[in-house]
Amino acid sequence: MKILVLGSVAKEHALVRWISQSKEEVKIYAYPGNPGMNGLATVIKRSDVSDVDAVVNIVKSEKIDLIITSTAKLIEEGVTEELQKLGVKLLGPGREAFAFENLQTLRERAKRYGIKTLEKAQIVTTDEELKNALDTYKNRMISIKPVVGKGKNRLDTASRTLAYSFASEYLKTTPVLIEEFIDGLTVTATVLSDSEHYRLFPMAVDYYKSMDDDSGYFSSGMGALSPLPLSRYTRDRVGEEVIKKMMRGLKNDNINYKGFLTFHLLITSSGDVYLLNMKTRFSDPSATGMLALTTSDAVKEFKKALDGTLEPEELESIPNMYALGVVVASKGYPEESECKKEIVNLEEVEDYLLEPKSHDYLYFGAVDEENGMLYTNGGRPFTLVVEAESIERANKKAYLTLYEMQEIFQGAWYRRDIGTNFFLF
Repeated sequence: MKILVLGSVAKEHALVRWISQSKEEVKIYAYPGNPGMNGLATVIKRSDVSDVDAVVNIVKSEKIDLIITSTAKLIEEGVTEELQKLGVKLLGPGREAFAFENLQTLRERAKRYGIKTLEKAQIVTTDEELKNALDTYKNRMISIKPVVGKGKNRLDTASRTLAYSFASEYLKTTPVLIEEFIDGLTVTATVLSDSEHYRLFPMAVDYYKSMDDDSGYFSSGMGALSPLPLSRYTRDRVGEEVIKKMMRGLKNDNINYKGFLTFHLLITSSGDVYLLNMKTRFSDPSATGMLALTTSDAVKEFKKALDGTLEPEELESIPNMYALGVVVASKGYPEESECKKEIVNLEEVEDYLLEPKSHDYLYFGAVDEENGMLYTNGGRPFTLVVEAESIERANKKAYLTLYEMQEIFQGAWYRRDIGTNFFLF
């Protein structure tokens, strides 16, 4: 089977690595890929990552059997719809399913399906609505997020001045969601769907705040831990109250979605489960750890998803093992990131961090290659994932490895507390 993975960041690197471990006969292609995928896949580099015609030409020339879509720009440009005209098999969203990632669309859909979302919330579209909403939540902790956006896209605050400044800037281009802040554990649950049944990957927690002790700006993710030490009761509630309701609702709406769904959830101390948002793709950086632990054969699972024969149970994973991931970020991230920094010192760790079968692995993200040299090209160039029998050991192992790597590029930095708040388990 020839599989084309569309994407270029750490989650696609992790996906490519998982597929490469299949016992089935498979050849992997990546567009536009990244240098870390070399050796695992045929990387077809392009400067324009939204070039639908380039993807169509690759499919035709290489006789691709299956495509896994992930890159937002390609999906928005209609790559799925163009590929469907060729009759090629796909796992991933078209424009209709991709619209689920719009917070307003998702909240409306979740309400119809009977899935809990945060009730004390409202979407505002004008300055007047914003001011009225802030008056409603006066002197209370709230969360503010744009309905469409990325990067530094959430603020938790009790300050009306900060809230107004943050939200009004986003209102220029997108509606804004304002909701009452509720404390709890944020959980990431990803499934492979055949439109009726699903297979659950090990659940994870993402660390979104940019600084230690969950301070600083929100980012797209600074680290992750998988699996979560959750009780069977809590995992069952996630399945029954969110995932299964979403699957039934999509089917009732005649949406035949085959691919990956990532649910970002809030679990409160009382055990209530709320859907915060959802993606029709893997999520960084949680995907790197959950895929590193997954031992089910990727190609076999893909075939079952396409045929509609997935077994409704969790995917197989390495028992009694934790995967802890730490993002190595560029200076300035998550605001304006420095780019074009030469990557050095890789030779000191490549023997055990870049081997396909290693239990510890360095996933590439915002990394480019020119004339045989590697350079950063964005905010999150690397994610280091290590595995250990306990969270505490994984934490120590990760930071010892990062210390040995020294400064892999100028301005490299990372959070130094990933996994520490789970030692109590």
